Amino acid sequence: MPRVVPGYKEQARSRILKAAQAAFSEKGYDQATMEDIAHKLGVSKGALYLYFNSKEQLFEKITEERQHNLRETLRASLKDGALVECTKEFFDAVIDQQDKYNISLTFEVISEAARNDALRTILLEDYDKRLRILSEFLHEQQEQGLIRDDVDVHSLSLGISALFNGLMMSHILGIEKKQIKRTWMETINIIYSAPVQARPLSASPPPTA
Repeated sequence: MPRVVPGYKEQARSRILKAAQAAFSEKGYDQATMEDIAHKLGVSKGALYLYFNSKEQLFEKITEERQHNLRETLRASLKDGALVECTKEFFDAVIDQQDKYNISLTFEVISEAARNDALRTILLEDYDKRLRILSEFLHEQQEQGLIRDDVDVHSLSLGISALFNGLMMSHILGIEKKQIKRTWMETINIIYSAPVQARPLSASPPPTA
């Protein structure tokens, strides 16, 4: 692995991140060490520290990659404003490439974060950034008239995120993809089945017979 030379620095960082993900996957975040990562790369631990100061910093960079992947997948999934079809393709893209989105690793690190303040901060920042990405996406759909004007996009983002995270946890525990996908699609259909034009909140209810 090249040392800190401008022309090779980004390439080296990418290789280190891949090695770190592999080590975390094999041994778990808590048990994997910087020595394990360096061994996978065939370099000394000292060479590794030229790029990353700690496992926490490695994990932080992994979450940044996931944020980028989330944004790209949302964009790639959208077809002609068809929101339900978009969410279907998004689900397939993520669940079929779980390593790319580090789903299992994230759930494992959540438990570790209870004892590690640095990890907890990283997770909270990652969660906030991913929510903003989703909120921006949903806001664009709202501007196109695909989501009611009276919907709080931030709250909707929180709900969709909670639904998705819960379903991913179920999948990790062994629930079949087919069942999880059906639950995802049915719930999304319910969310978007309400009429686009909502009745003004100040309007009086219709008269009763």
